[in-house]
Amino acid sequence: MVTDKPVRIVTDGSVAVRPGSIARFNITVVPCGVTVGGKTLVSNADLPIAQLAGQIKRPAGAKIRPPAYGDFLQAYRQLRQAAIISIHGAPELGEFVKPARLARNLLPQRDQVTLFEAPTIGLGLAFLVEIAAQAAERGDSRRAVRLMLERIRDEGLRTVILAQGAGELLERAGVTDRRYRFKALLPGVEALFAVDPASARLKLLAQERNLGTSLLRRNDMFGDLAHPCDAMIVHVGYEALAQALANRLPDVLGGKQIKVYAGGLDMTPYVRGNYLAIIVHPVLQVLEQIERFAVRMDRIFK
Repeated sequence: MVTDKPVRIVTDGSVAVRPGSIARFNITVVPCGVTVGGKTLVSNADLPIAQLAGQIKRPAGAKIRPPAYGDFLQAYRQLRQAAIISIHGAPELGEFVKPARLARNLLPQRDQVTLFEAPTIGLGLAFLVEIAAQAAERGDSRRAVRLMLERIRDEGLRTVILAQGAGELLERAGVTDRRYRFKALLPGVEALFAVDPASARLKLLAQERNLGTSLLRRNDMFGDLAHPCDAMIVHVGYEALAQALANRLPDVLGGKQIKVYAGGLDMTPYVRGNYLAIIVHPVLQVLEQIERFAVRMDRIFK
């Protein structure tokens, strides 16, 4: 479907979009700083965070800082001839969308930019950015792309995180109980979190030692998904568990592809120490159905 204005996808430098996808789908990456060892590096379209991570010896010590609102404003103004969809993590999960909101509000016409605040982090964000960019390349309208993202969010996207040393995640989840906070400081204690797709808020599901071993028996985390799903597993220090889950999840999710990745730098604003993040998303055939639905709805209500 051809629109009057071409759709362009914008994201920020904390999102681990594959370098080849940035160039192929003309994705705009608003740069952000990565501070490590007293030195600040820049993650941008030329050196995205997926590549930058290879230059950092101790990624757990890195801190990713959001772009300034002026950087977003400049990027939006440069794309003023396009229909912009700017994709970032929800504010409950990080600080990166807040300067994007401010920049959007400072534009003379706020409707030039559609913000999509995603209920996921890490590779889940990168997944949404890439499928939105692919739909834009095929000529889908801004409204159709937004409808597609919303339906994926509501029906087929789940993110769970198992972590040791999960102080930042406890903050994000709004956990104030002193017992939980004290327990998180004890050696060997793991915490299991899930992102609520409706509110994009982080929830603490369980907290105990050796919690990871029980994940193989917890089918309830994905029982309400509406579609057959694939998954991406990102880990630091949980390689054996990640592989065991990769073998088990196809039976639970009904999909066939479970990809396992060594942990990336994009998780460091949220998790210090060992972690295992599982991002579940619809299979390719379902994604195509969702896109066709979005395009059809856009034509009906135009």
